[in-house]
Amino acid sequence: MSVFQGTCLGPILFLCFINDLPNATELLAILYADDTTGLDSDSDLEALMTRVSMELRKMAIWFQSNRMALNISKTKYIIFHVPPKKVDQNTKLMLDSNIPNTPFNPELIFEIERIHNSHANPSLRSFKLLGIHFDEHLNFNANTNALISKLSRSIFFINRVKHTLTPKALKSLYISFFHSHLLYCTNIYTCTSQTNINKIFLQQKKAIRIITKSSYNAHTAPLFARLDILPLEKVITHAKLTFMHSVYYGHAPTSFANTWQTQAQRHPELILRNATDIYTPFPRIDLFKRIPLYSLPNTWNSHDTVRYYANRTTFKYALHDLLHSAAEQAAE
Repeated sequence: MSVFQGTCLGPILFLCFINDLPNATELLAILYADDTTGLDSDSDLEALMTRVSMELRKMAIWFQSNRMALNISKTKYIIFHVPPKKVDQNTKLMLDSNIPNTPFNPELIFEIERIHNSHANPSLRSFKLLGIHFDEHLNFNANTNALISKLSRSIFFINRVKHTLTPKALKSLYISFFHSHLLYCTNIYTCTSQTNINKIFLQQKKAIRIITKSSYNAHTAPLFARLDILPLEKVITHAKLTFMHSVYYGHAPTSFANTWQTQAQRHPELILRNATDIYTPFPRIDLFKRIPLYSLPNTWNSHDTVRYYANRTTFKYALHDLLHSAAEQAAE
């Protein structure tokens, strides 16, 4: 049986067909359409590689049992680790997709290619998942370079039409082709270093000067205020507070329900002044301050003026007024 491409029935039947794949493995399986990612962790790399190899075999057998084939050429793995820790370049992950109780076939044993920062092929120094590039150190340098490349292309064609379009049309062009990139997965790509964030902000300032037809060295704070556009720093704050509001008031997916606790939940026997604050662990290194587990609740705790608006619409307008008034003050 087949279904025409582009129909509503096609994706539904495909999801029904593949939705039990996570039951075939103990890996944390993340499925998005036909893109499957498996995650596991361990302090012992050798034990981790052995376990992942076994779990991949289970998934390969599941594919064969369901009359599908695992595409080895598109199957890669990456080992996330902090920079000081080294991973042996000879580390190999093997996949044996022989089905039990069947004749052994050595051609069904493959070596899976590893993605790492020193790979000879630049395209295999990071992997792209739903538009975000992840590298083995999770510093998002590769993603920053890719984002800046997109922003530069947007700046180029906006600059080509700046003398043809009206100011209103230029702003619409900026929102559609430039600002939209800043709003995609903001809480993820801004886990990078401040140096990378400054590079992105530099591109935003170039775009703002172009659509206002200002000089190349014009002060941008008044331009942001005049256009009613948030600079990158405020865009980041807006994304963090919006997400944390959905978590705090139970609008986020249930998978985030137990990610954070308030001080009152941690110490129900005490009466605390900061009872409504979300508990954040002590950051021992600067890297930890950038990850969402710390940066999101830390930003939420520092904005008392808006976080108590439980209604999402009221919160949205209050947050808009807060951030835009701060931008206007910076322009004065």
